[in-house]
Amino acid sequence: MKSLFYLFLSIVGVWLFSSCSDDFLGETETTDLDQATVFADSTYTADFLNQIYVDIGFDIQHNRYKDQYNDHGGLQTSCDEAAYKASTGLTTDVMFATGTVNPVTISEDDVWRIAYRNIRRVNVFFKYADGSRMAEAAKEEYKAEARFLRAWYYAMLLRHYGGVALIGDDVYETVEEAIKERNSYADCVEYIVDEANKAAETLPVERSGNKFGRVTRGACKALISRVRLYAASKLFNGSDFAPTDFPKELLGYPTYDKERWKIAVDAALDVIKMKQYDLYIRNEDENNEAYPGWGYYAQLLPADYYGKVGTEVYCGTIFEKKAGASIDTNRWFAPPSTGGNGIGGYVYHDLAELFPMADGTPTKDSPDYDPTNPANKRDPRFMFTVTYDGCIMKSNMQDTEINISVGTQQDAIYRGTPTGYYTHKFLKFGSMANQMLYGGS
Repeated sequence: MKSLFYLFLSIVGVWLFSSCSDDFLGETETTDLDQATVFADSTYTADFLNQIYVDIGFDIQHNRYKDQYNDHGGLQTSCDEAAYKASTGLTTDVMFATGTVNPVTISEDDVWRIAYRNIRRVNVFFKYADGSRMAEAAKEEYKAEARFLRAWYYAMLLRHYGGVALIGDDVYETVEEAIKERNSYADCVEYIVDEANKAAETLPVERSGNKFGRVTRGACKALISRVRLYAASKLFNGSDFAPTDFPKELLGYPTYDKERWKIAVDAALDVIKMKQYDLYIRNEDENNEAYPGWGYYAQLLPADYYGKVGTEVYCGTIFEKKAGASIDTNRWFAPPSTGGNGIGGYVYHDLAELFPMADGTPTKDSPDYDPTNPANKRDPRFMFTVTYDGCIMKSNMQDTEINISVGTQQDAIYRGTPTGYYTHKFLKFGSMANQMLYGGS
């Protein structure tokens, strides 16, 4: 995976400089608005800020890579986690998976453009929000949200490209103005941490009502923790193993420093010490005896799936993109017989086999492993991740067995899936749409 990461960095590094003269920030809706009208009204000002939230989950969106005709997969189909769906179009995930990606063919409307587009929106917000007719307390809270969102999008850029250009509060009106030198990886880390800390000073600990899902102080601290963890990891902490033809200070810290791990630990403790988040909450109706692996499953649910707010949220939902009522997850991941189309990719057999038995024994060494009933006595995370032959799903509100064995049925291997599996991750028990049921023994 390191080689794929550095291939990505080197390719995008060329693309960044070659594309700057054409479109550095991309089109943004803000230039088409009457700014005097928007920021003179408190509702319009709030709506402008809301628009900056829209792309917060873009980089890990299940259907991130698209062609002009269809949705396609996300990070899972561009690496060794899941096979991509065959398509007549050439999408970025297919190019990564096949090793054919290059500066010319990589999708332009990806993280680089989307992140900078929203950074510019934040800067526009800062430039005009003080003139808005709203209470000062609300205005300061909105500005803190915007500050966090700017740090969030920079963190997104940092994960993909290493050090990028930090443009401060500037609002560039021309492409020529916007062309700047890239800052070092270290500069970007400190900028993100500083901005998140400033936002945390103003933002509340909890959100409720119509503000549920907006940025909290915990989200600020969690972003710092994540950025510090990446910075301490071997991938960025000492970049001597990086390609020699790429500036080391852009890829990470040129030299290793053990102290960065201590900084990362302290940042994580700052979140834990808030005593605001639990690793998981057991569902009131189902407990861990009835559903082994519930804690793993619960982290994949939206925070308000059971109507719980405040401290009653899962650890994976300190900050999340609110999707609303939708069956898109099923459409992306579920088998054709239940209304899915496999956009989210097909789990590879190698990944499926990595899940051990419930006692920790590898499947190849366990006498209890039964290939015809792979979930039996298996680590429960297996059935929460993998849709396998013989598992039970809801189809038109009826329990049905999924048949992936070779044949003419629509879910079959080589007909519906090239790997013999579909993706179960992110599917929920309680939806009224076609949904995966617990399939273990």
